[in-house]
Amino acid sequence: MRNVINVSNVSVMYEDKVVIRNVSFDISSNSFVAIVGLNGSGKSTLIKVMSGLIKYNGYININGYVMDDININNIRQGMAVVMDDIESQFMGETVFEDLIFNMENLMYSDKDIEKRVEYISELFGLKDLLDVEVKYISNSERQLVSIAASLMASPSILLLDDCFHQLSVRDKKRVLNILKKYRKDNKISIIMVTHNMEDVMYADRVMVINKGEIISDGSVISTFKNRSLMEKNGLKVPFVIDLSMRLMDRGVIDHVYLDMGKLVRDLWK
Repeated sequence: MRNVINVSNVSVMYEDKVVIRNVSFDISSNSFVAIVGLNGSGKSTLIKVMSGLIKYNGYININGYVMDDININNIRQGMAVVMDDIESQFMGETVFEDLIFNMENLMYSDKDIEKRVEYISELFGLKDLLDVEVKYISNSERQLVSIAASLMASPSILLLDDCFHQLSVRDKKRVLNILKKYRKDNKISIIMVTHNMEDVMYADRVMVINKGEIISDGSVISTFKNRSLMEKNGLKVPFVIDLSMRLMDRGVIDHVYLDMGKLVRDLWK
């Protein structure tokens, strides 16, 4: 599987403070990577570096382009970014206008735009909102629209910077399931910064960052099974994984579960 992102020896400084320190990693196509850490650990800065929003020292290559002022437009054509500030991301007056904004700027044909609106609005359940002005929809719906809009132009990379906090519990679960399936169906790479460890279970790889350094990089289960790592970095193990490990310690089950329903069903047997 080819790498779509290569980050090598990257550092970022704000004034005299090192925020990212000599970080290196690769991300392959069709990946779902979660970046976690305490507030101030540097995880959001890392997303901003990869999206070309802040300067850095080191080397970044995205989809074959070196991240610099010359290549930034080419990089952004294949990338979508959803930040935590939803208000700054709306460009259209109505939901429909916001969905098509980026595709119109990229000079897509009316036919292609119409097909994507049909597909994305159906996928996210937005058909009844298309003609509604953004100012009249809820914060949860606004965040839903911003995430849906990010996929309109079929990016190969999606960067999500802690952008689920406005979603209702129901909408967040639905969005994460949509993204998980969309990633597999469309071979897109998703890099997600989150403070909620329950969200991490939708990813297939977890990077833990502390004081600007990546201190762990592995699978969801191997990361959460490392109790010392989680405790030292103030990260909470999701309930179903914590319960699984406690039941394993007592010899009740023999592996960690990521799905509570499946755990309950297997225990009931």
